[in-house]
Amino acid sequence: MRENRTPSSTGGRWKRGDPVGHPRVPGRCAEKRHHDGLVGTQPTDQSLPRQRSTLLTFAPRSATNKLGETFVSFSPAASNVALKAFRHKIRRWRLHRWVSADLRDLAEMINPVVRGWVNYYGRFYRTKLFPTLSHINGYLIRWAKGKYKRLRRRQARAHRWLISVATREPDLFVHWQQGARL
Repeated sequence: MRENRTPSSTGGRWKRGDPVGHPRVPGRCAEKRHHDGLVGTQPTDQSLPRQRSTLLTFAPRSATNKLGETFVSFSPAASNVALKAFRHKIRRWRLHRWVSADLRDLAEMINPVVRGWVNYYGRFYRTKLFPTLSHINGYLIRWAKGKYKRLRRRQARAHRWLISVATREPDLFVHWQQGARL
């Protein structure tokens, strides 16, 4: 019969043959003696991870009532984890590398995804999405600088160009329709 080793007897690390299922977190596992003399570990309530919502969070936010008075409300909004995932997905699109495509092709590619985000996460507190959606504008500016020679190394001019496109065609991108500023 193989003996169970405790992490304390092996220098704090689990070795082969150790009890499986609960990682050793210092100070968070309680040793338990069995009737046959073997020692095992059992997690205490503190070692269980706290469950956090990764979709919507309820946080104190200011709101207005029917009379126009402001008060503190716990209204749902997109969580920081979800917003970070959006920014990561926007980064993975690598829009600035699509210099062979035109602006309409970019809009066709990203609009369904962004529309889904806005419809789901923007249901209650839409303005919480705007800073994250404005990251798309930064990548569109980088795309324009790579696409058009006259905009290369001219950040301000590329920004003005994108503003002019947004005023000419405000319905081209979903985040422009929703009010995300340039």
